[in-house]
Amino acid sequence: MDAAWVSRFSKDDLIAVLLAQEARITALERRLGLNSSNRGKPPSSDGLKKPPRVSSLRESFGKKTGGQNGRPDGRACPGHPPTVRAQMAGTGPRLSG
Repeated sequence: MDAAWVSRFSKDDLIAVLLAQEARITALERRLGLNSSNRGKPPSSDGLKKPPRVSSLRESFGKKTGGQNGRPDGRACPGHPPTVRAQMAGTGPRLSG
């Protein structure tokens, strides 16, 4: 667009063209933001681009994952090992010590 093209129109005509273009751009931007999660269409209509997945909405509390400290396998200790529990119940092998 050069100055000669613009000078052919009045100020009101140019304002009307700008407002019409702004409305069209707004409508196109709104359509770009639509996908199957915010309109009544199946997910297959989204095309190949998948929306990013949210892994978790929970907050992290700063604690490490895993079991209790001191266990080599990371599990919580239920009390005594099975052989000691069997001895205490009187059903297991006797360990001479």
